[in-house]
Amino acid sequence: MEHPYLRKKYSVVIIQLSETEFQNVITKAVTTAFASQVRLEENELLCRKDAAAYLKITLPTLSAWEKKGYVTATRLGSRVYFKKSSLIKPNY
Repeated sequence: MEHPYLRKKYSVVIIQLSETEFQNVITKAVTTAFASQVRLEENELLCRKDAAAYLKITLPTLSAWEKKGYVTATRLGSRVYFKKSSLIKPNY
């Protein structure tokens, strides 16, 4: 039995680009990939332990900052999480 990928036919397109055009294509691709990765990381939820480690502070300090409103917690059931984006731009 033939493998399903072997049945597909792929075409290769060869185009000629100047050095500047090639640099622009690569720059745009890398910028787009990086921007989407940054958005994913900013929306990431960190548990209390990871949030404290990310900020390089202790858990009691994180609790104090939360009470003072410096950082905002998100609660899911009984668990407490912090959006990485809110830790990047603290409110103090």
